[in-house]
Amino acid sequence: MAKDEFEVDLSVGDESPDSQLYVIDVRILFEPAIRPIPPAVFRELEVRGNQVLAQNGLEGIYDFLHDYFLTTKITILYRQASEMLAGRWTENLKIQQLRRTLVIQYWPHKLGEKSWMEVGVKRGINGGPSRLGVRWMRDGTEIKDVEVPLDVATLSASTLIKTVIAMHTKHILETLQSKLCSSPLLAVPGVVTLTTHPTESFECYLTIRLTPSRELKVLIEPVTGRYALQKQSERAAMIEFDLNSRSNSSPPDLLLRFKYIAMQDEVEHRARSMGWEILKSLNIRPEELKRDFPPNSRYMLYMRRKGWRKDWILTFVQQDTGESWWATEMYCVLFFPLLAGHSLIAAITAPRGRLSGA
Repeated sequence: MAKDEFEVDLSVGDESPDSQLYVIDVRILFEPAIRPIPPAVFRELEVRGNQVLAQNGLEGIYDFLHDYFLTTKITILYRQASEMLAGRWTENLKIQQLRRTLVIQYWPHKLGEKSWMEVGVKRGINGGPSRLGVRWMRDGTEIKDVEVPLDVATLSASTLIKTVIAMHTKHILETLQSKLCSSPLLAVPGVVTLTTHPTESFECYLTIRLTPSRELKVLIEPVTGRYALQKQSERAAMIEFDLNSRSNSSPPDLLLRFKYIAMQDEVEHRARSMGWEILKSLNIRPEELKRDFPPNSRYMLYMRRKGWRKDWILTFVQQDTGESWWATEMYCVLFFPLLAGHSLIAAITAPRGRLSGA
């Protein structure tokens, strides 16, 4: 008997200690399996098994049946994986059986280096019997420090593929989380959180708190390997497109930009609802921003309360380290016709500053 593989019944021809053993029955101990073994298959095992018993005894019959059923398991996994091509995995898996090795490539259309797994026979541990194992190539690199789990008692190509994809998804999201949290704006605990699952990729996601009231989920679509964003919006769709294309910006930069835009949208929406006027016509040259506003300023929103004097505005500034508010006095009235077309020149040295311009 070999655990998770087979049982074999043997008999002797007579009572002599030197009599040869003969194969009487072979039973499969793993799933899925056809029981009993089809007659044609059993006859082959019986004939070859008896020959092995005559030459190499009990050790020989174990090695013969062990190798036979390891190969059988690889063939079963190949058949199961091939059946997946009839469903939603069509054109998203590439499957090949090379002798005693099953190769399954996933995310074949994803940009960059390719990823696949190889199921084959590995040497036994500490002199033990050979066994089935998985070699994982992630983005073209063999991953040696992580063992891919393979259930050899209940064979499932679907579970194996989903497990490897979930592991790959976790790696992508962990790397993304690490890079996002290197930004002081996202380094606060709880702003970027990771949820994982051992086999279900859609249960693996990164949650980014965009604003006090809005969150974004970043997922990896398991069949294609593409980024997916929830909740969807027009801007989220644009960022999602850039994430999945050869954009000049990296995924962390794109998601950080989305956070800035979402925060500005929320501040603008709340300001309008409370009676603030959003000043879209103010244009400040980049060199003036660098001189007078915080050097790491990213996005700025100008507003004025109805009833305020025209020479005062409120500026919401987003920067790498957080947000700040600036109450600013203008030197000139913005709509003054004599200065029309001139740029706004900032002279801010504190949260309450003064601006000159048109």
